[in-house]
Amino acid sequence: GEQVQIPINVWFDNGTASFTFDIDLPEGMTIIKDDKDKLAVAVAPERMEEGYSLSVNEMEGGGVRIAGFSPAGDAFASNDGAILNVKLNIESLEEGDYTVQIKDIVLSDVNGTEYRPASTEATISIKRYKEGDVDGNGEVNINDVVCLVNHAILKLEAGTYIEDVADVNGDGKVDITDALAIVDIILGIGADDGDNASE
Repeated sequence: GEQVQIPINVWFDNGTASFTFDIDLPEGMTIIKDDKDKLAVAVAPERMEEGYSLSVNEMEGGGVRIAGFSPAGDAFASNDGAILNVKLNIESLEEGDYTVQIKDIVLSDVNGTEYRPASTEATISIKRYKEGDVDGNGEVNINDVVCLVNHAILKLEAGTYIEDVADVNGDGKVDITDALAIVDIILGIGADDGDNASE
């Protein structure tokens, strides 16, 4: 597809009451904007309950600064796991590995003590797949039908299965109709050579 969602995880034994950090994205990768023209950064509800504030601002030079805090000074629920989910636009990127850097991190505990952990980075690997190539071997053939049936219908966990390209008919679910759509591609009936991306 054109986007990928990545979690921003924070592990902090002292309990995080507030945080700020900057995200640097590689050229060609941007944070998606929602229908209100705001950057698509969402709180993880299991960590950030009601009453927490989130600020997301674009900076000069292409970075994004994100800040979250509790006006009451409460710590976020739990001491580890995803605090935020960020939706990234990857439509224009070629296959390859791309580095996302998180830097200038400041965490504060409930006593107002600040901690400045080292910068960190993550790699997003992009590979383009043909629609219906659910086993990821570069070809659409009967093996993809078998793979789809095994994973999506029989719920067997064996071999590679790329769900992002399994919804061949585009109805939002993966079922036997997608297996039939792959058969149509194999037979040259309504073939679609469009590519999709998967993380």
